[in-house]
Amino acid sequence: LQQITIPNSVTHIGNFAFSDCENLQQITIPNSVTHIGDSAFLRCENLQQITIPNSVTHIGDDAFKGCKNLKQITIPNSVTHIGDRAFTRCENLQQITIPNSVTNIGDSAFRECKKLKQITIPCGARAKFEKLLPSSYHQLLKEMD
Repeated sequence: LQQITIPNSVTHIGNFAFSDCENLQQITIPNSVTHIGDSAFLRCENLQQITIPNSVTHIGDDAFKGCKNLKQITIPNSVTHIGDRAFTRCENLQQITIPNSVTNIGDSAFRECKKLKQITIPCGARAKFEKLLPSSYHQLLKEMD
């Protein structure tokens, strides 16, 4: 399984739905999905590209943990919750964009993202994200215009 398109009838990607699909490289999530469950894409080591639609409000614990080849991700304006360890061990993740809608970033959400160079946040939101993220990530915060 290298590529999957989730049908429009799906509203919830369940816990462990695609975990350990090591050959999965690309996934298309429709606008009908509002919830990405815990460990939904755990250890999908070859996942390179994912677009999270504006309908998603919740990214569960360990949702993308161990997705070693994911390089960039944009969290849409609809997301309010990023779970514990959601992107831990995404070793090649270099850039992530987080919108103002996010009110909770779980513990160790970006732990062991060794190549993370930038966390893009909305202009004027630095103080908010400094409270949501550990101090070790503060130097990576970049406000976008």
